[in-house]
Amino acid sequence: MLDDPSFSSIPNNVIANRYRLVERLGHGTFGQVFLAHDLKFTTPRPVALKLLHPKFLNEPGMREDFLREANNMARFNHPNILRVIDFDVSKTMAYIVTDLAEGRSLAIKLRPDPTKPPVRMSLDLVSSYLEQLADALDDAHAKGLIHRDIKPLNILLDRRDRPMIADFGLATALAQSQASSALVEANISGTPLYMAPEQWKGQAGKASDIYALAVMTYQMITGQTPFQGSQMALMGQHIGVPVPRLSERAPDLVYPPALDDVILAGMAKDPKYRTRSALEFYRRFQAALDTTSNLTFAPAAPVPPELAPAEVAKPLAQPSATPSPAPYVARTEASEDTLVAAQAGTQQSSSNSYPTEVAPAGWDSEIGAGSKDRYSQTEMVNPGVASKKAVPGVGKAEQAAKLQGQVVAGVERPANRGGLKWDRQGVAVGIVGLVLVVAILAIIS
Repeated sequence: MLDDPSFSSIPNNVIANRYRLVERLGHGTFGQVFLAHDLKFTTPRPVALKLLHPKFLNEPGMREDFLREANNMARFNHPNILRVIDFDVSKTMAYIVTDLAEGRSLAIKLRPDPTKPPVRMSLDLVSSYLEQLADALDDAHAKGLIHRDIKPLNILLDRRDRPMIADFGLATALAQSQASSALVEANISGTPLYMAPEQWKGQAGKASDIYALAVMTYQMITGQTPFQGSQMALMGQHIGVPVPRLSERAPDLVYPPALDDVILAGMAKDPKYRTRSALEFYRRFQAALDTTSNLTFAPAAPVPPELAPAEVAKPLAQPSATPSPAPYVARTEASEDTLVAAQAGTQQSSSNSYPTEVAPAGWDSEIGAGSKDRYSQTEMVNPGVASKKAVPGVGKAEQAAKLQGQVVAGVERPANRGGLKWDRQGVAVGIVGLVLVVAILAIIS
């Protein structure tokens, strides 16, 4: 429970005569997170309590950061943003009380066993998560807040598998009237695997959160992030390397090629060409799934902004019956260096070379003056969302793709066009033959 002597002075493990600390759920450099019982209720209610480490209480900057995080989270009343119940920040104690996310973090759901490869989610489940998170993210943007650290570890799941955005510790204020591509000066901070190009340059905006959402979507689909490697390698890739197709990270993946274009638009290097809102990104994603019956044979490739910037940034339009494939752009293979350092709230890394969202040894997984260790409130297996189709473990988009028999891992599998072609030729030959027979009979008679 309270195994850190720094917290042993809390009388009877009760804070503010209301919250009894029960067990530790996670810890980091700046504090710990506990399962607590709210004694205000006749039947104590379980909550999560985030407690700042006592050694930072005398640092005004740390107290201000903690207070800002609490106030930022308290501004929301959204089912997919972790709700703040109570908080207090003083020179003697600083804590934030939130609802208890009884499920696990999305990071742990993606890799429940650190000794095994990450898992992939069905496209249906990705779409369900994405719709809820996109609505929450747009709500935060509408209130003038940029999260700046969207990643699986900061997405908590409740017992009904509902995703909730947590940890607004790095959030930055932005005028509500500012355009979606507008940027503000900000410390270089965030988690390198998910940082947009402009964040590496000390800027951030709503588009930065869209970029991270697209990276996380890529990871949910393939089990891996699009870019991997050391901190310097990641910076170079995010800024200058084309986004790899989904099939490059998951060669056996069955998916509509249009999803590559959706991810590309969400991860455009220039925020001016990026998808305008989180819900717009979700709608494009769902539209790609809904047009599975019109799959194109050629795998999708990124459209450089200099070729078609308007196409990347324009609002969602109705998909054409047969979308034409985008021009192929050569891609540079990203580094496959293993990410091995441990981070609070995530499972320990294994010797297997399956990248996770923890950072390479020797540098912090989150960078910047305001960074701090993150946590997963608790860990519990949830059943997830079952597919409505008859094939177990396969979503409707994958099944439709298989039934169409056209695209598997970006490789052309033509429909039965050859048989149709020969049928037409046979009919033509038959007609010509019939005309000749009639002509010969006429001559003889």
